[in-house]
Amino acid sequence: MYGCHSREFELRRQIITLFLLGLFAGCDQPAGDRVPDTWSTPIAEWAERIDTLAGEYTRVMNPAEFWDSILIVPDVAENILWKVDATTGDRTLFGSRGSGPGEYPIVGWAMRVHRDSVAITQVRALMPFPVLSVATGFGRTQTFATSYDADALTRVVRMHQRSVVRYADTLGNLYASAATDSDQNGRRRWPETLVEEAVGTTPRLRLSLRGHRIDSSGLVPLPLKTAVRTESGAGDGRALKAVGPYSPHNSWVVLPDGRSVLAGGASYTLEVMQASGELEGPWSVDYPRIAASSEGYNAWVEDNRRRTAGLLSRTLRSVDVPKLPRLPYSEYEPKPTHLPPLNFAGIRSMHGSGDVVWVPVHLEDPPVREIWDLVHIGQRRRICRVALARNQRLLLVTANGAYVAVQDELDLERIVRFQASAWSCAMETG
Repeated sequence: MYGCHSREFELRRQIITLFLLGLFAGCDQPAGDRVPDTWSTPIAEWAERIDTLAGEYTRVMNPAEFWDSILIVPDVAENILWKVDATTGDRTLFGSRGSGPGEYPIVGWAMRVHRDSVAITQVRALMPFPVLSVATGFGRTQTFATSYDADALTRVVRMHQRSVVRYADTLGNLYASAATDSDQNGRRRWPETLVEEAVGTTPRLRLSLRGHRIDSSGLVPLPLKTAVRTESGAGDGRALKAVGPYSPHNSWVVLPDGRSVLAGGASYTLEVMQASGELEGPWSVDYPRIAASSEGYNAWVEDNRRRTAGLLSRTLRSVDVPKLPRLPYSEYEPKPTHLPPLNFAGIRSMHGSGDVVWVPVHLEDPPVREIWDLVHIGQRRRICRVALARNQRLLLVTANGAYVAVQDELDLERIVRFQASAWSCAMETG
């Protein structure tokens, strides 16, 4: 009799265990030995140490780290540069605004270009920008001329007068590429081995601070996989707008040692470009297929229409337009069946430190929290997946950890550094 009760109890325990495993299989926590592909670790749990840096900011963009403890922080909303010491907790103004040598007219992105020098880029590739000593705050204004003897290079530079400075290495180079597909010349399909997922490319400009020259250092994928289409057969010929995070975007990033990583957003395809321009890959990372919901898509479209109308109205009022014109009604591309695996959305980019690159991925309908795959480009595999909270934005990744902007209820931001002794999660996603 006792043995029968024991077997019945064990059977009930197994049934309850299976039920609980099925109940929590869709959560962000691992279930048993099988970890779902959508599982991610909250960054607060991933980190072994969390430090909040001094000061509050209105809008932080692209800081740069020096000597493991000094951060140059651009507050682009306040048009101020700050120098923050993570060790002492000090925060002081950095550099000076103006049009003189080494001064910045506007606060752009901070990019580490040498061991002790930071470039404050002014967005466009050929606009003058200051290069400052982190120790003193003084420096020089860097300019690049557009007249070269090499006809081919001149054509490249002219073709991309609107190129945007995006990255820098620590060898004294900055990198820029076209924001849109302005010219078909010199393009190739990337990646060549995956014809069905091939995307257009554009020349990348390399601006050398040491040689004071510009050259083209290879081809990088255009930001958007599919260009904005025009309706066929429609009498008015209206254009369809790309649907932000619902459209597949591509991206690339330059690592401090001069290597680059190229990403195809429609298929989670990566390729490594050496500083010499030699390509390694492409290769793919496994990802889950996440269905795009109609509710989420419609909410995003309406929010985008509202934001676009508000921005246009504020712009027209700022130039004293007496009567606001009737705003055009934008039509968007149809809702896709699934979300693209990578979540660049035209604004988010990758971050890298050593052989580990942080890649933004889609695991839920927009608007979304940021979720990042930590991919080892040497081993060609994902080693971890980290999720940020909805009020957090990833700013910078270095060997010392991940710097994150955390927004409070008053929309002010603080910078928090999350550190871990290893890049892997507590349980790897395999």
